[in-house]
Amino acid sequence: MTALQRSEARQREGRAGRTSAGKCFRIYSKDFWDTCLPEYTIPEIQRTSLTSVTLTLKCLGIPDVIRVPYLDCPKERFILTALKQLHQYDAIDSSLVKNCIWIGSSSMTCWSPHGCT
Repeated sequence: MTALQRSEARQREGRAGRTSAGKCFRIYSKDFWDTCLPEYTIPEIQRTSLTSVTLTLKCLGIPDVIRVPYLDCPKERFILTALKQLHQYDAIDSSLVKNCIWIGSSSMTCWSPHGCT
């Protein structure tokens, strides 16, 4: 079983009977629908660690990762936590990037002798 959002449930209901007669059966109550199912999925960037994303942006040469125009902007405290972790790992320093070198022409992995991987 996986988590379900109301928007996904409505989409699945719309698929029932699309090509021939069909019905949609839900195995939860109306109360469960109203109180337990979120309307939409929380965007991944707002519910996961931003350490990898922050490091990638730094390796791309973006100096201010807090002001990046994200599609779904994460809370600033999560970006600051990621920056703090990267500093503790010695992946970034006060200059913000330590010799990031891209491996391959289209790779999203960078390398640095200081841990920028």
